[in-house]
Amino acid sequence: MSAGAGPSGGFFDGVTMVYIVDTITKPQVLLFLTIALLAPYMAFRGERALTFLRRAVDAFSFGGLEVKFREISEELEENKRLTEAALETIDQLVVDRSQYDAVAEDFDGEAPAVALDKLAARLKTVAGGVTDVSSYVDDLAPGATEAKVFAAAVLASRRPEPAFAAPFALQMDHLAADDALRGFRLKTLYRLVMAMEEVARADNVRDPRLIDGKLRGRMARALERLARSPRPRADDSENGRRGIGARIQRALKVLQEN
Repeated sequence: MSAGAGPSGGFFDGVTMVYIVDTITKPQVLLFLTIALLAPYMAFRGERALTFLRRAVDAFSFGGLEVKFREISEELEENKRLTEAALETIDQLVVDRSQYDAVAEDFDGEAPAVALDKLAARLKTVAGGVTDVSSYVDDLAPGATEAKVFAAAVLASRRPEPAFAAPFALQMDHLAADDALRGFRLKTLYRLVMAMEEVARADNVRDPRLIDGKLRGRMARALERLARSPRPRADDSENGRRGIGARIQRALKVLQEN
């Protein structure tokens, strides 16, 4: 006798099988199964897929459980948004020198301060994707143009690598040696001071620190020399705590943290 003979020989009897087949072939159930299978795919297909689901599901219910299409739609939209954000992030992971320089070319030494602030904000956005800062470190050598120093300072504020520390001290000392600050805008000097502060702050949380006490001393002396320069002193007299001197004191405090 075969094992499957008789009323209890199989998993389901005839009546049960008819019920199962009848249930899974109902339009509502088929639609539910289709959504379950296609939801991951539709997350990447955009608005057309969502429109199709909205029209198809709107009037159905499953065994008294109303279809919460809004929840499905929101989940698909969120998946789509996260996917697009991830792709955008991947696109911005690597920024080469030419891309950063293309933005930096908008530097105008005669532009209003607010225009330079806007340029700095644009540069910071691009700077997050710069993977190699070495060439920007070279841009801080004495004699570099103001545009290059401005761009390098903004980059260092976003990417405060210890490699910037010594060139910052050298460039700051070079500028402060001239009462006219080599013709640089105070706004550019302000950015340079901010960058020195961020580089020191990032190093303060390292264990061990990569910027030693000797180099920190050089950076501090360069900042103090700048503070004594006629133009920064005049700026402090005119603007008080909003002057460059207050920012120099902040940077010195960070440099001297134990």
